[in-house]
Amino acid sequence: RLDLNTSGLLIFTNDGWLAHQVTNPTARADHRVLKTYRARVAKLTDAALQQLRQGVELGGGLGRSRPATVEVDREERSSSWVRLTLCEGKNRQVRRMLHAAGSGVSGLGRVAVGGRTLERLTVGSWRLLQDDEVREHLGYEPRRLPADSTSHKPRSPRPEPPPEPVQSVATGVRVNKALRASHSRREADRLVATGRVKVNGK
Repeated sequence: RLDLNTSGLLIFTNDGWLAHQVTNPTARADHRVLKTYRARVAKLTDAALQQLRQGVELGGGLGRSRPATVEVDREERSSSWVRLTLCEGKNRQVRRMLHAAGSGVSGLGRVAVGGRTLERLTVGSWRLLQDDEVREHLGYEPRRLPADSTSHKPRSPRPEPPPEPVQSVATGVRVNKALRASHSRREADRLVATGRVKVNGK
């Protein structure tokens, strides 16, 4: 997940174990999935960068951040782009870390989860991950449901809806106008043809 003012890479899954492995900040070191962010900040001193690398107090009862990899990506006249790689993902953690180091954040995006990066994905686009990518980049063995799993059984057919009450309108023209407000033209014709909507005098 990402907060409202952060853009970047998201991974969607209906596998609860995978979601737990990717998001759990207390996982064992060999099971942690690293997340990499790119942030635009005010210029940071060497001391501030070292603070971020060693860990800072996050506030809000979240304790101290774990050691992180922090590198300056690009320098601008009054700001810098820094790349932070974390082994945890607490609430608004990157912003809290940079605030603790004395810097605001004017832009923030997640560029990688594990070894999976944005590549050439544009804003709003998506693609499916292959099993080998999940193994290699997220360190997780995809699970397969058994063939007789209830998840694969066809659902029972939906019951037919009860007949719609007969409505009465003044003219055929009004039938169309009244129905178009809530039905397609084809549906309106079907309702008239089956007698569910009647025209006065017919």
